[in-house]
This record gives sequence, structure tokens and C-alpha cells, in this order.
Amino acid sequence: MNEDAAPAGSGKLVRVVLGVTAIAYAALALATGADRLTQLVPATPALAGWTYDAGAARARGTFALIAGDPAKAAAFARDAIRADPLETLSISLLGQSLVMSKDYVAADKAYRVAGQLGWRDAVVQVYWMDQALQAGAYDVAAERLDALLRQTPLIERRNFLIGAVTATPEGRAALVNRLRNRPNWGPMFAGDVADLPTDQLLQRYEVVKALGPGVLDCRSTSMLANRLITLDEVAKAAEIWRISCGNSNSLVYDGGFEDLDTTRSGAAFDWRLSQRGDVYLTLGGEPHGNHWLQMEVSSSFIQPVLNQRVPVGAGSYRLSWDNLSDDAKSAQALLVSLSCSPLQTDAVTGVADPANPHHFTRELAFAGDCPAPMLTFWLKPGVPVRLDNVALAKQ
Repeated sequence: MNEDAAPAGSGKLVRVVLGVTAIAYAALALATGADRLTQLVPATPALAGWTYDAGAARARGTFALIAGDPAKAAAFARDAIRADPLETLSISLLGQSLVMSKDYVAADKAYRVAGQLGWRDAVVQVYWMDQALQAGAYDVAAERLDALLRQTPLIERRNFLIGAVTATPEGRAALVNRLRNRPNWGPMFAGDVADLPTDQLLQRYEVVKALGPGVLDCRSTSMLANRLITLDEVAKAAEIWRISCGNSNSLVYDGGFEDLDTTRSGAAFDWRLSQRGDVYLTLGGEPHGNHWLQMEVSSSFIQPVLNQRVPVGAGSYRLSWDNLSDDAKSAQALLVSLSCSPLQTDAVTGVADPANPHHFTRELAFAGDCPAPMLTFWLKPGVPVRLDNVALAKQ
């Protein structure tokens, strides 16, 4: 069984986390022992093996745990506790050793003591998160997960731990309440999804959907939206994108190019710029004001210069845009299409507004033969165009 897909309340959380964090805790224990030896006996090299140093005993115990000798690790942990009874890490090490020895009753007693002394130890957090899940106390489990990820947002097996909480509707609801406080691990929750199994991906979608707008930004949710698109869940991807990126009343996202980054590829429902060497695209405008997209094609043929997926159904739509170029040829040089795949045969020119020659509109029909057609702008060669204020509305 894939441990990353283990169900909530499986009782494996502590053992899984132990397997990937033990070395890190060993390093911490070694450093702690070295610090104390240096302070008490400045001339003594670190880790000289002083029997009564809690850090040194904890370090030996952690390495014994890594070596697969939990009984020896427990003995060193007890030595560390005798040297410093109030150190949570030593009590946690004892709990870890007892878990690995399958003495769960004694381990529970150790973790209860560690929990009373402080929550900063990651394994203690995970233990009580596991206990809360098994008891159905999802708010407590989410609280423990929140505390753990705030302290170490990039901890290994974080997706395993998150998946244990998101596996149930109650767990997802509890996480929504935590994420609304905008913790530092929020972007990771929506962004670290590249390798998630489908069920966990859809669970995170449910959480982000329940969060609503204003909590996670476009960049944080772009990977989630992209993964949903690859699963043919375009409607769900569009929902996530609108929640995170809906800064326009139009069906087009970022029609004014205020959020456009020409140095990276567009994601999900963002603008996608042509990567051809004979297509030149630059962002113009004031540093903190209105932006537009400067476009020109140097090849001998018309080229698709930028496009965007738009999650619309069958119907008739009105597309509008501003062409700020003063070149009279630019009105016929810029064409648009709305189809499942960008096809030049579908491209048509706009109709200029008599009251504003820089403003163009076009009626576009879509048959609804795909979940999210591609709105594409095409440009003929040799004519520079400045595009701005793109909007799409259903008729």
C-alpha cells in the first residue's frame, strides 16, 4: 500500500514521520549536546561523551532509533530525561522508541507528558494529531497540523499528513477554518500537488473552493488548476481560477494585462504567449498604472500570438478590445477566434466603434463542443499592435 495514500486514523502517522525526520532530530540533539558541553566545559570538545548531558544522551538515543534498536534508544532517552526532566525532545524520543517497540500504552503516557510540557516537537504534534483523528476530533487534528506546518511548512511527508486530515469532510471543514487565517503553509497546500493521487487532489480542491476568494492568490493555485485540467476536470479548474484570480467582471481573466508576466508561461486560464522567435511580445505602460501588450510578427504568415482558455458553454458571445496602435493597417491585421483548438480558418477581424476608432468588438459563436475553448488573437506580419482591455460577455 502506498503510505502517502493511507487513510485518516490509520495509526501510521507517527511511524511514517519518524522514518523521515529521525536524522534531522539526531542533528538537533547533537547540536544541543554540543552547546551544553561547550558552555559548561569550554575546553572540552563537543560530544566528548559526558554521561550526564541530556543532549548527548538524546543524540545517542536518536542514532540508536535510526539503527533500528528502539530498546537501546529508550534507555538513552531515559538517561536524557533524568539529566533534564523538563526537555520535551527527550520525552518525545522516549515516546518514539516505545512506538517503534509497539508499546503503545507506555508511548501514550510519554506523549501525554511531552504534550503538557510544550508543542514545539514535531513528532509530539503528529502523535496528538493522529490521536485526534482516531477520536474524530477533527478541529483538534487540524489545529495540530496547523501548528506543525507553521513551524516546519516544508517538512517531509507533509502531503501524507495533510491527506490524513483532508480524507474526511469534517477534516476538510476544519482545515478551511485554519487556512482562513492565512498561515505561511497556505500556498504550499494549494501548490504542492504535482504528485498527489487523484482523490487527495480533489480533496484539496474542495478545501480551496470552500475558502472562497481573497485567501489564496493566482500563483498559489495555478498548479492545482493545471492538475485538474489534466484530469479533464475543467469546470473545477475554472472554479478555482475564478476564486483566486477573479479580478475582472469579464469572462476573460486579466483583460488589461495588469497581472501578466511575460517571463513565464501562462498557467491554467491565464494568458499564454507565443514562444515563436518571429513573434515579439512586450508589456508596455506605466510601472504602477495601465498596461498593454505590444505585439508584432516578423514572419511571412499570420501567427497566433496569445490565447487563453475561457470556461464558457455553448452560446453567443461579444468580445471587445482596444487596439491602441495608430497604424491604420492594424485594424485588419489583428484577428480573433473562439474554438476548441486555435484554427486560422476561424479567425475574424473586429468591428471598429464609430465613436472610438481604437475600440473593437466581434460577435463570436461557440457550439459547446469542449469544456473550455481557446480565445486566440492572431496577427498578420509587419504590423505592430498595442492590445488592451480585452473583455468577453455572453449575449
